[in-house]
Amino acid sequence: MAAPWIPNSKPAVAVSGASRAVRAGLAALVIAALCAGVAAAQVRHAKTHAAAASSVWVGTWKTSWGTLTFTQTGFKVSGTFTTGKGKIAGSIASTKLSGVWSKSPSYKGTDAGSLILTLSADSKSFTGQYKTTGSATWTGKITGTFVSGPVNMSWNGTWVTSRGTIVFNQFTTNAVTGSYTPNDGRIDATANAFSLNGNWSQGPSYSGPDDAGLLQFTLSKDGRTFTGTYGKETSSTSKPWTGVRIGPAE
Repeated sequence: MAAPWIPNSKPAVAVSGASRAVRAGLAALVIAALCAGVAAAQVRHAKTHAAAASSVWVGTWKTSWGTLTFTQTGFKVSGTFTTGKGKIAGSIASTKLSGVWSKSPSYKGTDAGSLILTLSADSKSFTGQYKTTGSATWTGKITGTFVSGPVNMSWNGTWVTSRGTIVFNQFTTNAVTGSYTPNDGRIDATANAFSLNGNWSQGPSYSGPDDAGLLQFTLSKDGRTFTGTYGKETSSTSKPWTGVRIGPAE
């Protein structure tokens, strides 16, 4: 008669091994989620820092509404103007500022409304239009010229340049990274006072002889524009590269 079948311990070992694998997989997922959360927080912090540092509208402007003074927090802008003890509150997107205005004596009705301002190519003047509350059409125009403001030594922000739009992030005192259009370009550079020196690369290969090289930029004394040159491979002085700061990092 055949001996009865007695299960050995191997299935139990297999189950135990599977349990350990499941637990290890769950732990890996938790770690990955935590890392993703940290990375997302770092990105949010970087964007917030960049937005706070790129206050292109901040300062005093001579306008058709009198002297206008802007302050900025991130993408939000507030201002006061001398005509009618006026107030402005709005937000910026690229070269445009959209928001509302109001002035004495009532700060409502025909003493209030909406506006939209557009920054000039050199970021030192703006043109715009406004309307009163309830109006379906624009009531009038407003213009302004930059007078003075804080010097922005940071490269953080969005720039319109001769080689497309650049978004710079300056994470530390000296290290600067950037992305630009077209060709999904990348910049890795080092800032020193008003100068920026480093490398650029772009698709499709992100390498020489045609898709990478050196660059050197010089920030203007008011921090609103830069001039510079770039070249392929080991050259940095072949062609001009200029830019105008238009606002925070997007």
